[in-house]
Amino acid sequence: MCGILFTILNSRDQISSVNLDFLKKRGPDSFSYEIVECDRYFFYFAASVLSLRGGSEHQVTVQPLKCATTGNILLWNGEIFQSNMVTVEKNDNDAANLLQSLSNDDFFKLIESIKGPYGFVFYEKKTNGLYFGRDRFGRRSLLINLKQNKITLTSVKNSFDDKMEYQELKANGVYHLNLNSFQLTLHPWSLKNINEAYLPNMSVSRVFLKDSVLPFNQSFNEEFNENFINSDLVEKFYQVLKKSVTRRVENIPNFCKKCSKLDHAKFRTDGQKNCEHSKIAVLFSGGVDSTVLAALVDECIAESEPIDLLNIAFEKPGVSDQFMVPDRISGIKSLQELNPKRNWKFVEINVTLDELRKERDQLIKHLLYPHQTVLDDSIGCALWFASRGKGKISNVDYTSNAEVLILGMGADEQLGGYARHRTRYEKDGMKSFCDELKMEMERISERNLGRDDRILSDHGKESRLPFLDEDVVSFLNELKVVEKCNMKLERGHGEKFLLRKLALDKFGLQFSSRLQKRAIQFGSRVAKIENLKEKASDPCDRIVHNLNFE
Repeated sequence: MCGILFTILNSRDQISSVNLDFLKKRGPDSFSYEIVECDRYFFYFAASVLSLRGGSEHQVTVQPLKCATTGNILLWNGEIFQSNMVTVEKNDNDAANLLQSLSNDDFFKLIESIKGPYGFVFYEKKTNGLYFGRDRFGRRSLLINLKQNKITLTSVKNSFDDKMEYQELKANGVYHLNLNSFQLTLHPWSLKNINEAYLPNMSVSRVFLKDSVLPFNQSFNEEFNENFINSDLVEKFYQVLKKSVTRRVENIPNFCKKCSKLDHAKFRTDGQKNCEHSKIAVLFSGGVDSTVLAALVDECIAESEPIDLLNIAFEKPGVSDQFMVPDRISGIKSLQELNPKRNWKFVEINVTLDELRKERDQLIKHLLYPHQTVLDDSIGCALWFASRGKGKISNVDYTSNAEVLILGMGADEQLGGYARHRTRYEKDGMKSFCDELKMEMERISERNLGRDDRILSDHGKESRLPFLDEDVVSFLNELKVVEKCNMKLERGHGEKFLLRKLALDKFGLQFSSRLQKRAIQFGSRVAKIENLKEKASDPCDRIVHNLNFE
């Protein structure tokens, strides 16, 4: 995972004025930059790196990456979990292998082949062209400022005093900018929801990129029936989801964030090839999504490895146990049903109103930008404190140093987990409900994954989302809606019925498999801590920026 930046400067003297505080926090293992002089402008490429590949032979590959023969430059913030054109062996760096392939192979076919989250900038020297984009789900952040003959692309607003007006780059294809003419062309995944006036001087290619995800099954002629979701279907879902989790927890460094900063020679002298601390953490509410993911991680890593379960709570003044919020209660209960032989580290992360206000004002609101609603505030703050991992285990202070964070984003969208899904079915019938689920995945890149990436990465950690693995999405897209959920059953049972069956049949998770969905802002009580009557979609005065944009 990385923080990446491309911008155009008028002179080399401007480099010293570029403040990259937030960018550097995303990648604590290295920071470097590259400058290309072109006519009267200077192209500035910068990257910070969090290195998460390589096991015991883990080494940091510094970015930006520059090809010695072509002069091409790559900024890569992503993970290549699968590709039939880019080979990534156990101790390889995917960015280095990608640059080599980009210099030799068809650019667009190569991008089409990649399965995994990414945001990237690629400079092709011979054409003076700039390619950039995000994966089709928008799992990595990339902001853009494009005005006249200047462009800035960055993972995150760069500092407290950065006065540029950014917007999130839409994850609807690969963009190409001719740096001579400043003509911008979008090569889309499809023409659906394409606004050609979205960016200045933008044209849209009518040649689509090939989508690696299978289309949504729109069959709606059958009504819900429990028999549709049988043991064979549960087994197939279990296998594809387990492979997704495996891809996200294998081949990571054998040392946690803290120990990776120490002298590895000392460990090797002692014959130690890994540290005893957690390398993987699960954001854990005790709901069915996070509990199933925790159970799968347990199956996919060595028995001796501890796993951090990060459980977030915001204070509830006026009660004796002010941090015993709904997600704390469900987290404790679901923990009791997980593998008792595993060393689970249940981290109680307790946040007071004073601490919330301090960190939000000093830091979190800058990471949320350009998102500025009440809902952005609630979810962003909950994710920031949870991923920081600073809390207690059995009343003893503990900070998680796991750099890989497993989260359940994408389960509700695909499996009918939101309350609005049941409402749509009950009000408008099966066809309307199917249309709603189809639309969820079509618009998921336009929602909040970029925001969440900016928040979670601020601690020098990387989010990994097994439910949004391309193979998982394809598997679920192929199923009929009646094979994923059953809205004829009561709340807490019919939503995400396929996942609930998996939880019960494969892991015996009696409690979480029957727990009604609670959004993180309500389960953690962050939405109630200010004791204000607000709508989720309202602009939030607590995070709105008062800047004079340039």
